[in-house]
Amino acid sequence: MGVSIRTIAEKACVSVATVSRVINDSDKVKATTRKKVLDVIAELSYEVNAVARSLKLNKTKTIGLITGNILSSYWSIIARAIHGVAKRNGYNIILCCNDDETPEEELNYLAVLKSSRVDGIILSPTQKNVSYIKDLIHSGMKIVFIDRMIEDIACEAVLIDDEAGAYKGVNYLIQQGYRRIAFINGPRGILTAEERLKGYRRALHELGISADERFIRSGTWKKESGEQLADEMLRGSVVPDVIFTANVELALGVLLIARKLKIRIPEEIGLMAFSDYEWTTIIDPPLTVVDFPISEIGEKGIELLLNKIENPSKGNKKKVIKVETEIKVRGSTRSVHH
Repeated sequence: MGVSIRTIAEKACVSVATVSRVINDSDKVKATTRKKVLDVIAELSYEVNAVARSLKLNKTKTIGLITGNILSSYWSIIARAIHGVAKRNGYNIILCCNDDETPEEELNYLAVLKSSRVDGIILSPTQKNVSYIKDLIHSGMKIVFIDRMIEDIACEAVLIDDEAGAYKGVNYLIQQGYRRIAFINGPRGILTAEERLKGYRRALHELGISADERFIRSGTWKKESGEQLADEMLRGSVVPDVIFTANVELALGVLLIARKLKIRIPEEIGLMAFSDYEWTTIIDPPLTVVDFPISEIGEKGIELLLNKIENPSKGNKKKVIKVETEIKVRGSTRSVHH
């Protein structure tokens, strides 16, 4: 038979109510008394019934996180940042990986997290399950968007300044003398990809350069897509001066095809990517990138969510935090002025 709260109270020479307050992390217990009770709990190997506790407190101290492909450095860095802040605040994370970013898998995970009674959800939305997410929020679920948002849902979001970042990147390439600037993008319809494409087009337009639609390709966010799209582009009758990819995985695909086709970077074609990882500085040549603090996306997202959970009376509002970008110039681009 398991150890009861009454047994702990008798051994610690306190009331049952005091033991209950310690278990439920109440701030109405003196530090010395709390330590005495916790020592007895450890000595008797008492295990708190988490389900009963969550029903009483109406909290499970768990947060659901729905990411894209967790094998990508981008999502693993964000997940780690979220986990670190959650752990420091006494919360556990249920990680759900929507590797192919499908609306069906997203809907499945949202339903699972709802039934698990998580206290809140951090989500990078596919843009499709709008009604279900609205219903979740209406029912009281605390939700924060990261990486992208849904325009007509009043919800806090932490985003990269994607449009401005792509604009900066293309501007830099134009300043270096590049004119046939290709853009390999992620999936159409995803806010991140659409914003980066918008920045690419705006930079070309403002400097009077016509966008060549042969040089604009969309696929997935994965390396294999970068390989396929770059292969098609580099075997065409007209090839670009430089390729700008919407993420680093796509750039890796371009590098592999360039090596296969014996195309030298940056001598024959330049390469630039959106976002930065450790390996981009040790390849030959090192990769020129539009950089931003990836961890900050996760940290700011979990901080917003914890604030909503701890202050439920504040309600939902549309608040967007944008993470700024900067150019890091390395060896994969060069001046091509004639």
